Order: sequence, then C-alpha cells, then structure tokens
Amino acid sequence: MIKMIAHKAPYASRNHHDRKFGDKFMNELFNNPEGFLDALTESSYIVKGDPGNSPMLSHLTTWNGPMYKVFTEEELNLWNDWIRSLDPNNKPTVLPFNIVTEMRRLIKTLKNNQYATMGHSHVLTGPNPDDSGNMITKNIHWWLEQDDPIWIMKALICDKNEHRMVIPNQPENSPFITRLMAPANKMGSAFANIAISRGPMKNGENLPNIGEPWSWKDIAYRWIKDGCPLEEYRCNDAGIDNTPLYTHHTGVISYHKYGPGGIH
Repeated sequence: MIKMIAHKAPYASRNHHDRKFGDKFMNELFNNPEGFLDALTESSYIVKGDPGNSPMLSHLTTWNGPMYKVFTEEELNLWNDWIRSLDPNNKPTVLPFNIVTEMRRLIKTLKNNQYATMGHSHVLTGPNPDDSGNMITKNIHWWLEQDDPIWIMKALICDKNEHRMVIPNQPENSPFITRLMAPANKMGSAFANIAISRGPMKNGENLPNIGEPWSWKDIAYRWIKDGCPLEEYRCNDAGIDNTPLYTHHTGVISYHKYGPGGIH
C-alpha cells in the first residue's frame, strides 16, 4: 500500500485541492504515504474490515465516482485486502516467545551458513545421538550435521568437556559468547549483521530493553542466562516482546562463508 501511494503521489498531490483529513490537506499528506494511510484509516472513507461499505471502494472508485479508473484491477484488490486487514477482530495470533525454538533456529543458521571460525580442530563431547546413554567426542562440524539441533545444544553444556563452551546461567563466562561471538571474531561479526529482524546488541553483553532489537547473539545469551533449557516452553518473562521473530530484513538469509579457514 505504501509503495502504491508513493507511486501515485506526484500526480495525486496536485488533484485534491482543498480536501482535508481532519486539519491536514490531502495534497500535503501524499508526501508521507504512511501518514496518509493512517489518516485515511480514521476517515469516513474507510469502514475497517468492510471494503463493501467503505466509500473509498463503494463510491469513489466506481463508475459514478471521481476516482473511476484511477486504480487498476490489481490495485483495487490491494485496497480490498488492506481494508479487510484493518478489522480489529481479525488480527493474526502472535506466538509466544520461545527461547529453545529460537536457539534451534540459531543452530540451523550456523549449520546452513558454515561460518569458518575455528576450523575442524575444536571438538565437543556430548550424548551420542545414536545411543544417548553413551558419550561421543566429535568436531563441531559433525555436531552441526546432526538432524536435530538439540544434540549440539546438549554437547555445548556437557560437563564432560574439559573446556566447556557454555556455562549455564553464566553467559558472561561462556566462551560461546565471549570468544566465538566476540565482535572481533568472524562468527561474532556475522551474528551481529545477520540478525533475526531485531538488530545487534547495543550495550555490551546486556540484553536489550523492551522494544530494542534482538540478534542471534542475543538469543544465545538469553538461552544461557535461562539455564540452557532443552525443552520448548512458554517464556514467562513479562518483559519479553512477543513480536514474532523473522529473518533478515531482505526476507532471506543467503549462503555466506566467513574467513579463509575450514567450517568449524
């Protein structure tokens, strides 16, 4: 909608003369498509959720209306969809924030992008995916290749490792955060840039305040801070923004390889 309004603004801003939305002239509002739509939403031209009874579509853009043929069929369909989306009783269900789910997504991102940071030399000991009663020691690349991210999560916190990557409840003392994801590290730089629509951390190792962005590093920090849970659960922290987490603002996370070394 914003793109469509912006596209038509040069012509539209010269053709509405002294018409206003409240105390603002329509012609001036076309310079701010978001503001124009906000004003239109609260005007008498729109019945939220009901395109058929919205004068914008039931009169202005019809054969007898002053805006007949201003919009293409595709654009009129967009108007219909937009007006329906304004129905306050038709909002999508917001899923609760789940740190275990997001940590799984972090591991899958790490696997899919194959960040080259430590080569193949670093190993982890953890429960054997084929025989959970026994331990197995493998390099990080092997752990990443397991079907379920839960196995590398278990290996990261396993106390059988001489040099533990993760210390539950202590992200500030966990090498997974302080070393692998340090800003100067290739992987740390990548995880600050390829964020889940919430941006990089802003205050050292502190979690952002409500409304501030979350990066992959934030997710790892929060998982460790919460004691490294392995079962999915509903987060009870009222301070967490329940806005769903998405991929990078481009809509995708493409293939990247950072650094000249091997893949973990």
